[in-house]
Amino acid sequence: FSYQNYLKFGLPKGELKPVSCAGGYFNDSKIDYLTLYDALDTLVVMDDHHNFRRGVEMLTENVKNFEIDQNVSLFETNIRVLGGLLSAHLLATDAHLNIYGCQNCQSYKGELL
Repeated sequence: FSYQNYLKFGLPKGELKPVSCAGGYFNDSKIDYLTLYDALDTLVVMDDHHNFRRGVEMLTENVKNFEIDQNVSLFETNIRVLGGLLSAHLLATDAHLNIYGCQNCQSYKGELL
């Protein structure tokens, strides 16, 4: 429920503010799509492959580079953005999980790297 509300009301901002139900940014990391990076691996754990694929598609279509002229928290950026991208890539390429619905298919081409 909260993930769907983030998609509906928060994107492309980094977070969904719970009281105003509006998109906003964390104090230490003003990075678009921050919650989406962080949620991808959770979607796989919850066996929600549809929203995982949808999230990967949103990121690859909307985030072209990481050239952001802002101060950001190194810790938050490493664990949420870098960690989210790396774990999502590993999960997307795991043959046992079969997230893209076919063995050895080329639906995911490493776009998160």
